[in-house]
Amino acid sequence: ERGAILEELQKSEIQDNRLGQVIGPYRLARRLGSGGMATVYAAFPNDVFGDPDKQNQNMVALKLVLQEVAKEEDFRRRFMREVEISRRLDHPNIVHTIDWGEHLGELYLAMELVDGDTLRALVGGKMVPPMEAMSYLVPLFEAVDYAHRQGVVHRDLKPDNVMVSRLRTLKVMDFGLAKRHDVSRLTRITKTGTALGTPGYMAPEQIMGKENLGPQVDQYALGVMAYEFLTGGLPYHAEDPIALMFKQCSDPPPSLRQFEPRLAKALDRAVLKMLSIEPVDRYPDVLSGLQAMQEALGMQLSGVHKIHDWQTLGMRRSGGEHD
Repeated sequence: ERGAILEELQKSEIQDNRLGQVIGPYRLARRLGSGGMATVYAAFPNDVFGDPDKQNQNMVALKLVLQEVAKEEDFRRRFMREVEISRRLDHPNIVHTIDWGEHLGELYLAMELVDGDTLRALVGGKMVPPMEAMSYLVPLFEAVDYAHRQGVVHRDLKPDNVMVSRLRTLKVMDFGLAKRHDVSRLTRITKTGTALGTPGYMAPEQIMGKENLGPQVDQYALGVMAYEFLTGGLPYHAEDPIALMFKQCSDPPPSLRQFEPRLAKALDRAVLKMLSIEPVDRYPDVLSGLQAMQEALGMQLSGVHKIHDWQTLGMRRSGGEHD
């Protein structure tokens, strides 16, 4: 029976010959995705191999760091230190870190497996009504605020790093993972089209390679996501990634109302403040930014952790001229 299960694993995605391999205490079941720094698999504890029910019940998302990255001593030190921090994060809107280790020189990270899709796939660059956008942003901001209060900064927030479960619960991934953002690495990454994806979510101080990046970089990324949901596009556009980063570091972002005039002026101001070039000009913390957006829409802090259909809450798209 075990042989039949292993053969089925290998057939399920013929282009990945790693399926069925054992990494530490886990056996790889299927490939979920890959980036410039790692590949993620659905995996289960090897000690339940041969029992399909227990395999499904104990499935995790196993991230395997590329060996060329894992060889970097600086990366390894930061990975070990910060993964330990992320394991202490306990919030309903943060993917839980279960385990980590090294197998034959390969670093791995076992995380809660979310049955759903990314926020990128769900929203996909569409302009959404403000109240619907807030149904995504409220739990996202609250999760990030919680992490900040634990001393953890994400550094790579974007819709691709946020999962939405089939039960409509939002889950932020990759908290606490060390990521280098020096300009030389960004140049290599953006030229090959891998790893960090678009640099459009990175704060100016992050692009310039400044040290001791704090919570303000996450606030900037959250502001970009709010901008994207409310207008259907990113604040800055350029064909060349270096030109795009230059714009982010030098040009104030255009008003959201250029693309959607019906947005409340106060909402426009709140999002643009989060996108200030200088960190000191942003809000003192992410909850202050969230509260400013909610006040602009006449909402109050909700404390909810699920994404609700905005129409079922009796919320309608704001329109007309608002202060």
